[in-house]
Amino acid sequence: LHRGHEGTVYSLDTQWKAGRPPPANARKKRTGKVEPAAGDDEGVITLVSGSHDQSILVWDVITVPVGKKDISLQVDQTRKLHSHTADVYALELLLEPDKRYGMLVSGGDYTVRSWNIEQGVNIQTLHGHTGYVACLRIRGKRAFSGSWDTTVRSWNLEAGKGMHVFKGHKNIVNCIDVTDTDIFSGSWDMTVIQWSRATGEPVNVFHGHTDGVQCLQIHDELLFSGSMDKSIRVWNPKVNEHIIIF
Repeated sequence: LHRGHEGTVYSLDTQWKAGRPPPANARKKRTGKVEPAAGDDEGVITLVSGSHDQSILVWDVITVPVGKKDISLQVDQTRKLHSHTADVYALELLLEPDKRYGMLVSGGDYTVRSWNIEQGVNIQTLHGHTGYVACLRIRGKRAFSGSWDTTVRSWNLEAGKGMHVFKGHKNIVNCIDVTDTDIFSGSWDMTVIQWSRATGEPVNVFHGHTDGVQCLQIHDELLFSGSMDKSIRVWNPKVNEHIIIF
């Protein structure tokens, strides 16, 4: 058991360690993520975790195949990062052009921060939200964040500036997902809103949940949403059609 945080762990992300590509025989799951297959050489995964204790921990997870089915894991904490002045709610790793890892982090201090993990340096702080920043997504040089201030924001990471503020929810925004053209945000107002990335305007509002929306994901042009009403709903965003509930 490896301990490092002193509070609730709210978020984590993983990537194959920079400079060490996944083993040649690694298999791809349907999600597109690569996982080690039996018989591969050992691989090193970078894992980052964010916590209520206001810290970010960086870990090396070393996978070593044992026999045909089992995998032995060695976990080493490599760095502890401090800069946020409140809980760390969301984080995402991003691979920079020089093959080093960066990281985007948000939390209870209302900011979105980018980090150079190797140097342990907070290189950029984005201000604009007026409530806890609960969720993040990165697409290329664009970042997207959802907040308890009921808004979604888009950011230009190269310029370090905000782009659009998406206003329409009536309660906190807990989850987002992003496609090439749209943003989807889920809120405690019991709705999911589809926004145009280009204009910042709403495209669709999805009604049906009877309690706050806690999670969502876009996959194969379908929208999946999970709620505190204990249900999962599947939607067709192209025609704003509810397909199934379970």
